[in-house]
Amino acid sequence: MARKPSETVQLKLRFAESLRRQLEREANRHDVSMNSEIIRRLAESLKADQSEEALTKLILDHEEALRRDFDFALSQKGFQRIQLDQGVVWAEPGMKLEKLSMSIDAATVVQAMAAELVGVLSRALQKVANKENDEEGGSRLGKDDNQ
Repeated sequence: MARKPSETVQLKLRFAESLRRQLEREANRHDVSMNSEIIRRLAESLKADQSEEALTKLILDHEEALRRDFDFALSQKGFQRIQLDQGVVWAEPGMKLEKLSMSIDAATVVQAMAAELVGVLSRALQKVANKENDEEGGSRLGKDDNQ
C-alpha cells in the first residue's frame, strides 16, 4: 500500500560527523531541532531546483523574444549587428567594420549590456515567482476547502 503524501516517515541517514556538526550549529543558530533544519534545507534545495528548471523553461519558451530584446538593447547602445555564416556578432560602437576581426570581445558587450541583461533576467525571474505563487495559492485554497 502506498504512503499518503501527508504521512510522516522516518529515514535513517549516514553522513560525515563534520556535516552533522555543521547541521547542529545551523539548527542552534536558527533555534530549531536538527530534524527541522535538515527538512528545511532539503525543501529549499528541491524548491531551488524547481525554480531553476522553471526559469530555464521560461527562457527557452521565450528565447526569441529575449533575443529580440537583447538585439534591440544592443542596437540602442550603438553596437552594430553583423550576420556571419557562423551566426551573429556585434561590433562595438564606432568600430570600423573593415577592421573587424572574428574575435569579438564578448566581455565588452556584456559589460555594456549589464543593466539590460539584469533587467531581462529580473523580469524572467519575476514571472517564474509569480507563477509559483499562483500555483501555491491555488493548492493552498484546495487544501483549505477540504478541511
